[in-house]
Amino acid sequence: MKVIAGPALAVAISNAGGLGFMGPGASPSDLEPSLQSAASLVSSSPSLSKFWSERHMLPIGVGFQTWAGDLNVASQVLEKFRPSAVWLFAPRHGQKELDEWAKRVREVSRGTQVWIQVPSVREAREAMGSEQRPDVLVVQGADAGGQ
Repeated sequence: MKVIAGPALAVAISNAGGLGFMGPGASPSDLEPSLQSAASLVSSSPSLSKFWSERHMLPIGVGFQTWAGDLNVASQVLEKFRPSAVWLFAPRHGQKELDEWAKRVREVSRGTQVWIQVPSVREAREAMGSEQRPDVLVVQGADAGGQ
C-alpha cells in the first residue's frame, strides 16, 4: 500500500498483536522520516518499546518496490532502525535484483526477515532456489496483479 500504509497504521497493527508494515513512500528519501516517526510511536507503547529495547529492532516491517527504491539509501536507514521484516516486490531485473536487496538487508540489519512477493509459480521457484532464499514467500494471485 504505497504511501497509504504509514507509521501510525504499522505501529497500531503491531500494538494489536500483528506485524504492521509501512508501504514505500513516494520517494526513497521518505523512508528515514517515516521510520523515525514509527520509532517515536513505538517508544510510547509499553509493550512495543519493550520489544524494541530487548531485541534492538522495530516491531514493524517495511515494504519496498525495488524498481523504485534506492538500495544505498534504504541500507543506511535499515541499519539505523532495524525493522523486524523487509518486504521486497516489483523488481525491474527479476530475481537477481531481489537477491541484491536481500543480501544487503541481511548485511546491514541482522535478524531482519526478508519477505519476497512473487506473482507466478515460476518466480516462486526462482525465489526458493535462490542463494538469498527469503524467510517468507508472499504469493499474490491474478486478482492482485499476479500472472
